[in-house]
Amino acid sequence: MTTTTGATSQNSSPPPLKTTQNPPRNDKPSKNSKTQKGEETIGGRRANPSELRVRDPAIQHREDLQEILTNLRDEHLYCLFCGCQYESSEALLSNCPGINEDDH
Repeated sequence: MTTTTGATSQNSSPPPLKTTQNPPRNDKPSKNSKTQKGEETIGGRRANPSELRVRDPAIQHREDLQEILTNLRDEHLYCLFCGCQYESSEALLSNCPGINEDDH
């Protein structure tokens, strides 16, 4: 009967390293990128100059706020400036002076 010990042979070499291949490259342009001519694209089509203009963050924030206020009124019958939720759309329309803060 042969017994083995936990010792390893000094002549053994480490196991070979596994190599991984890089995944194939996707050479498609991204949705918002530059074409080879340097033209900007949006969603795979050439962008109009008006689409590339940087928007004023203050204007974007006002538009976002207006969208949120409209959603609160339409979906939840709630007016932020009145500070209450109404029972029905009729109650909202008859008791709330308007959608904007200036209306209150």
